[in-house]
Amino acid sequence: MRFIHVDSKQYIVRLVVLFGLVFTPAIFAQGYTIGPAPSWVKPAQTPDNDKLNQQNNSDGEAYLLVDFQWQVGESQHSQYRHIVTQALNTTGVSEASQISIDFDPVYETLVLHTINIQRDGRIIDRIDRTRINLIQREEDLDYQIYDGSKTLSIFIDDIRTGDIVEYSYTIKGANPVFSGHFAENLNMQWNVPVARLHYRVLWSSARMLHIRNQGTDIEPIKSTSGQYIEYEWKRDNIKEVIADSNIPDWYDPYPVVYLSDIASWDEVTDWAWPLYRPIINTPMQQTITAAIMEQASTPEKRTLAALRFVQDEVRYLGIEMGESSHKPNTPDKVIEQRFGDCKDKSRLLVSLLQGMGIEASSVLVNTLGDLKVKNPLPTPAIFDHAIVLVRINGKNYWLDPTRNYQSGNLDALYQPDYDFALVVSDQSSGLTNMTDDVSASHSKEVNETFDFRDTTDKPVTYQIISHFDRYYADIQRKQFSETNPAELQQSYLNYMAHYFSDIEFTDEISVTDDNELNRVTVNEQYSIPNAWSKSDDGRYIFVNFEPYLMDDHIKTVEAPIRTMPYAVTHPVRYQHTTRIPVSYTHLTLPTKCRKCGC
Repeated sequence: MRFIHVDSKQYIVRLVVLFGLVFTPAIFAQGYTIGPAPSWVKPAQTPDNDKLNQQNNSDGEAYLLVDFQWQVGESQHSQYRHIVTQALNTTGVSEASQISIDFDPVYETLVLHTINIQRDGRIIDRIDRTRINLIQREEDLDYQIYDGSKTLSIFIDDIRTGDIVEYSYTIKGANPVFSGHFAENLNMQWNVPVARLHYRVLWSSARMLHIRNQGTDIEPIKSTSGQYIEYEWKRDNIKEVIADSNIPDWYDPYPVVYLSDIASWDEVTDWAWPLYRPIINTPMQQTITAAIMEQASTPEKRTLAALRFVQDEVRYLGIEMGESSHKPNTPDKVIEQRFGDCKDKSRLLVSLLQGMGIEASSVLVNTLGDLKVKNPLPTPAIFDHAIVLVRINGKNYWLDPTRNYQSGNLDALYQPDYDFALVVSDQSSGLTNMTDDVSASHSKEVNETFDFRDTTDKPVTYQIISHFDRYYADIQRKQFSETNPAELQQSYLNYMAHYFSDIEFTDEISVTDDNELNRVTVNEQYSIPNAWSKSDDGRYIFVNFEPYLMDDHIKTVEAPIRTMPYAVTHPVRYQHTTRIPVSYTHLTLPTKCRKCGC
């Protein structure tokens, strides 16, 4: 599934990511046109306050005006953007001279209005001297997703320190997959200060516009403008928000106003059901399910066999242009082409399972989880991933058909937990709390043994046996399947060399995989020629032992003065056990460890 994620921690110019909207044949070859701003736009002025400039500094740029406006009808949406910044130094000149506008040419038309420079009281029109290139970036290509979106890359020459750069444009259209629905997030603060912020929505749809504030008490000015209801938000002298380091992905430290014309999650389900409705028992599917039912005798085993087929026999690849951004292909098409994205794979798996009489539904989730779904108003645009819910003998199983290298029975299988999920069926109601069903922890267990029973001048035998369960087992399986054994062995050795510089392998790494319990065990055998070190005064010798598993996963809080949540991985279990067989006839252990002095 394709989604456009706007990170409020990035500069505002990067927030101008356009939500999808159909090139007319006349301009398709060029990709954009140049023309005046539409008549429905209300001009917003930059504040006259030079004192703001030096305080309003981020990477040498001052943000003087951020002006976003929308015109929303029953089936047609338009959005207008107007940005004004000032270059305060050499870095700011570089930032202000480059503009990027992302859009989808399948269902968006782009009109560029102005590119001006204000210098010494003069306004210099640079739209004709600007170098404009239309680029197809495919930024998600590394994730095997092709969405067809394009970037209008604009380079303005002759920008100087102190110049004010102003640009504006309009996007018209709406992705037909959303059936005319509208949703937006109005950010009220960023990590940079802003001199003036202006949001405006002209609303003529018969549907009600719902508004929800998060972290702000600002209310819109509401009025009537012709056939439209006008909503307007204005703020001046907006201070930056300094976010604490290492905050969880689901936590948004920036105040926001959510807009949506959808009142409940049931309405989102009603939107999704026609798209995800299973198609079962086609001849192509029956060839697959007949083989599964012949080999697997229980619903649990048949579910696993169907999951393995979709995970392993249908490669992950998303062609997500236009409506395909959120509309899955038919199961037979996915089987025939042998590739699909998360929504394609989920619909296929549900269809196969229902064809075998197993209760299953497609599920929409947000991979950041929790408040990313609970805080905003209901909208299909909030979801960025699709998985599957299977119910067998009254028990729920949450399965991800896009994952590879999974193993284990259904109870031992890694199940993702995205907190709240929208189950797509004709009987679903609201959001479902996944956490009620997914409580098992993912674990790493390290058992290391140092054999000091020989004399202190001989190499120490060192063995590490590590157990990885659930999610961590999948990660190990992937690593050992995709990495050259010699390269992997070398990486293990280099890791341990951080603790013992002269460590050597005495045998190859061995790996065992319990396919039933979903546990991977790794056995490492080393020799440490010079494990012992002398104290500074030469009175005794010692060895330092460090629980590297804990070092890897227990984070040091570098900025303890904080007001925001701290990100931790959960639910997990880490256990590091060190065994030291010794001969007490020749060894005296120090009373304190180097790590903590205990």
